[in-house]
Amino acid sequence: MLINNFSGIKLEFDGLYYGGNYEIEIFPDGRFYYSYIENTSVELKKGSFQINQKEIMIFEEMMDYFELLKNQSNYMINEFNFGNGMLVIQKNNGREEKIRLGKEMMFEYAKTLIDKYTKKSKRLFLLDTYLEGAKYIRNFAIKIKDEVQLDLFREFNGISLNAVAMYNSKKEKVGYLPKNQSEIIARMIDAGKKFIAVPIPYDEEIALKIYLVD
Repeated sequence: MLINNFSGIKLEFDGLYYGGNYEIEIFPDGRFYYSYIENTSVELKKGSFQINQKEIMIFEEMMDYFELLKNQSNYMINEFNFGNGMLVIQKNNGREEKIRLGKEMMFEYAKTLIDKYTKKSKRLFLLDTYLEGAKYIRNFAIKIKDEVQLDLFREFNGISLNAVAMYNSKKEKVGYLPKNQSEIIARMIDAGKKFIAVPIPYDEEIALKIYLVD
C-alpha cells in the first residue's frame, strides 16, 4: 500500500506481460527487495545494484505512476496488478478509481527512483585483480552466485600479516585479495577506510574491480 507520504511500498502482482510472479518491497531508507520467477530475493544496497532489462521495465512502469500519484493527498493504492495493467486507487470518500496502465515507458524511471531514495556514496576505482583462495571455500559457487558486490575486511591469521578477506552480502567469506596486492589496502582498512569489490566471472576465475568508498 502506498500512502501520500513515502513510507515504503510493497507490491505483489502477476507479471503476465513479462512472465512469472513478482513481488517488490521498497523501504523508506532506500532498500529494495524484489522476488521474481526464480523465487529468489535480492537486496539492492546503497547505490549498488544490478538488474536486468526485464526488471528495469517493471520498475519503469510503476515509477511513472508513483511520480504522478505521490503528490496527491486523497488516495491510497489498494491494488497494483501488473499482469492486466490495472492500478486500483481508493479515494478518501471510499470511491475506487481504476487506471489502465500503458505498456510503453521510458527506461529512466528505475534509475530515477533509485537515485532519489538511496543514499549516495562516492566510489574511487583503484585496481583490477582477481579472487584468490576460492578453491578452499566450501560451496563457493553458491556463495558467489548473483553477488554484485563484495566487502573487504582485514583478517589476522598465521599465513599472512596483511590478509584481506572478501565477504558476500550474507557475510560469508568467499576468498581473499591476492597477497602481493594486499599490504597497502590492509593498512588503509586498519586506518578506517572502506573498500568494496565488484566480482566479474571470467572462465574459471573471478575477476575483481576494487573501489575505495567514501
